Amino acid sequence: MEKCSHCQQKFTLGQVFKSFWCNYKTIICANCKTQYNHTTKNKTLGGISAALGVIFGSLAWALIELDKSTKIVILLVVTILFTLLFSVFSSYFFTFEQVDVKNHA
Repeated sequence: MEKCSHCQQKFTLGQVFKSFWCNYKTIICANCKTQYNHTTKNKTLGGISAALGVIFGSLAWALIELDKSTKIVILLVVTILFTLLFSVFSSYFFTFEQVDVKNHA
């Protein structure tokens, strides 16, 4: 997990995960209030996480022999669970870049 470059405060998993699922919202260090944005790498990992969740959900759809309405529920649950699982795992590889705060005097 990344740390703040100013005060070395470690970003929490909850902080990173919330920022990720709220459309890559800026992370603000809880200690020194320095702001950080997600890098392109994070957005790529997020896309891969979503794609893997859909793939595993589709596998459940193809492999389970049940009526259609039950399969749809299982598809949705499996897709959501695997997407969340992969996104939690991928968040450990996220990197952030500090936001340049310019003084507009």
